[in-house]
Amino acid sequence: MNNKGQNSKKTNYLFITSCYLPNPDASGLCVSLVAEELLRQGNEVECISYWDEKLPIHEVMEHQNIYRIPKPFYSRIRQKYAHSSKWFERFMMNGITFVRKIKSVFILPFFPSVSLLREWKIYCLASKLIKEKKIDCVVGSFRPFDGVSVAIKLKKKYPNLKTCAYFLDLLHCDKPAGIPKNMYEKLCSKRLLHVFQKVDLTILPMSGKKEFKKSFYDSIRSKLYYAEFPLVREMKWEKKNLFFHDDGQINLVYAGTISKQIRDPSYLLKLFSKLRERNSNLFLHIFGPCNDPEFKKLCDAQDGLIYYGKVESKIAYAALGEADVAINISNQASQMVPSKIFELFSFRKPILNFVKEKMDCALSYIERYPLVCNVFEYENNLGKDVKETERFLENFSQQGEIKFETVCELYKQCTPHHIIELLAFLQRK
Repeated sequence: MNNKGQNSKKTNYLFITSCYLPNPDASGLCVSLVAEELLRQGNEVECISYWDEKLPIHEVMEHQNIYRIPKPFYSRIRQKYAHSSKWFERFMMNGITFVRKIKSVFILPFFPSVSLLREWKIYCLASKLIKEKKIDCVVGSFRPFDGVSVAIKLKKKYPNLKTCAYFLDLLHCDKPAGIPKNMYEKLCSKRLLHVFQKVDLTILPMSGKKEFKKSFYDSIRSKLYYAEFPLVREMKWEKKNLFFHDDGQINLVYAGTISKQIRDPSYLLKLFSKLRERNSNLFLHIFGPCNDPEFKKLCDAQDGLIYYGKVESKIAYAALGEADVAINISNQASQMVPSKIFELFSFRKPILNFVKEKMDCALSYIERYPLVCNVFEYENNLGKDVKETERFLENFSQQGEIKFETVCELYKQCTPHHIIELLAFLQRK
């Protein structure tokens, strides 16, 4: 597709997503960047998202009407009590989790929907907006599945409405405990085929291309298109002067969630400790939430390491913008491409990348980047990693700045513009 794919007339879009502006999660951020580009081209955008207690049910933000519906009951309770140290709250949380597992058996026919009541509320609100705002196209994003499920129902009610299922994650990648792998994969395949048949167009992650080449999907292949997280864009940040840059100081910055299960920072801390012993001008700044008290103790004990905790996204962006070197920690699950790496490319900084597994699917993207040092953590060769990282830190300043045009050329399918082209194609169908 080329520039002809852009809309010549205004289109009214309705997006259904998870946590959206002003504090979006990974899925909400992707949707917000696509919406921003659509608005820039003269289209109208409405959005239905999760409601946070601190936010109004409806507001206009960045020229969009944003409508919010509460998260499912279990999600709200988990967010509040999952990490509680009080015995009663832990007991209550365990009881609710047990009830939810029983409930999941009864709603299995609706898999992967988890909250039918919330879906119904979204459906009613979306139906109202379609009439009032004269919506031309509904885009339901996954995850969660609410948006996709509602898009299917709306297509049935309004046959002339254009509908798109926008998968920002693969359904197969998150198998619940207790379900046999083969059974789960068959369940996923059957449900996905139903989705593909009912909506007008489906946008899938590139990492799923192999899965959807199977003959099982032959009948609907023409409706499937592929893209990456649309996070590559020209980054702008508010200068905060967070770090010193004089006297040869080198500031390494990690911004993101810290988690033993998903992104374990243990090897990063071990490597930094060795590097710091050899170079006192090296500083590691970590921004992001962490519920592990042991990690916080390690941060306090390590000279040259500053842990800031959870911060607003504008602070995290400012930190990455002012960094000398950005850090990426790959996911423990090697089949999942972390959305964070596409944002890091946009900052055009040297990247120190920690690789957890040999088959890490993010490597094929990272190795295209012109200025990266991969730390193959699974080899557990600390001596080699110290030497290679030192060499990288000594030489990165001589490489010159990476041009934004270079990044766009390397990651064409990771831009909001690519998604816009697919949606414009849908409007012409």
